[in-house]
Amino acid sequence: MIELRKRIRGLAGDRRGFTLVELLVVLAILALVAALIVPSVMGNLDQSRVKADELAATQIYSAAQMYKIDVGEFPAAPGALVTNPGGAAQTLWRGPYLDIIPSPKQRGKTGWTINTTTGAVYAN
Repeated sequence: MIELRKRIRGLAGDRRGFTLVELLVVLAILALVAALIVPSVMGNLDQSRVKADELAATQIYSAAQMYKIDVGEFPAAPGALVTNPGGAAQTLWRGPYLDIIPSPKQRGKTGWTINTTTGAVYAN
């Protein structure tokens, strides 16, 4: 009988691994850390998208300025900065002014609009 008790105590004392409570505590800590970090990372991503769009708008605006110097007016659409628009501007066009039109990075934005009076560029 004494030998049996020693065997049982020996088995319980030599256990390896983690208890369920220890694993749950670690998971709770990891969830808390993730809850604190994820919003700041997502905020940084949104800021980088806005900055990328600002830089793209600046490129398009500069190309539109060059277009205006050559043709005498701002382009009606950003595509005229890449390919010859034809019509009255066809002979004056000296482009391409951009290799490609960069796509907007912000959510919900699909293209660019150029104000034909001021040359201002907007993501829409």
